[in-house]
Amino acid sequence: MARQYEMQVLSSYSKRLHRRRLNLDALEEALHAVLVTATSIRYLYGNENNLQVENGADGTTTAPCVKAFLRDIRSYAASCSAAVRQVPMGLDIADIPPRWQWISYYDCAVDNDENSRAEW
Repeated sequence: MARQYEMQVLSSYSKRLHRRRLNLDALEEALHAVLVTATSIRYLYGNENNLQVENGADGTTTAPCVKAFLRDIRSYAASCSAAVRQVPMGLDIADIPPRWQWISYYDCAVDNDENSRAEW
């Protein structure tokens, strides 16, 4: 059974939160295609996800899902290291308070698993 992630995504058009399921197998396939390309220097798996807010919610709503996705996608890349180039994987967070807490959260390993840390 394919692993799936359920995320709340703010639609800029409708201004409503929508739930989307992301199939990890499809994401692994896309990652593999990127990592076999000689011009790839890093892999961005999140862009300002801490700005996904609505109705009083804050960016912490999606943070655990983003961190779990990071762990799984880094584990996948490590498992096929002979077939693909190893590149740093990270995310861009918005420069909003509490910035150091966001950085610390994504830099912290969960259960001593280095794959749960952002590399940049």
